[in-house]
Amino acid sequence: MLNTLTFGKFLTLKRQELGYTIREFSKMLALSPAYVCGMEKGKKPAPSPETQMKIAQALSLTESEEELLFDLAVMTKREGTIPGDVWQYILMDGDILMFLRDSKRKRVKGEDLLKLIPKQK
Repeated sequence: MLNTLTFGKFLTLKRQELGYTIREFSKMLALSPAYVCGMEKGKKPAPSPETQMKIAQALSLTESEEELLFDLAVMTKREGTIPGDVWQYILMDGDILMFLRDSKRKRVKGEDLLKLIPKQK
């Protein structure tokens, strides 16, 4: 789904599902209609992580839709950017940051990291 769906397309689809015009939606977010239109057309990058959270709330996104929003948003940014929800989590806990850097140094693969997480029943 990430291959064909862009941040702008996702934003447009979810906004239209709720019946918001660009003007109405822009007002809810305190953004200019031109900026929202630019994001939807892929001509403007996604806004800050804080504004992305406002978008998620305004669109009443589920947790998985919110994560998708963050993942798609980061694709509009320069290289080296990570999704806003993950970025906040990493920076709020120094141990997480240290763990990730240590994993990188040791070249631990994602599949090995997933083994550390207990499976839910």
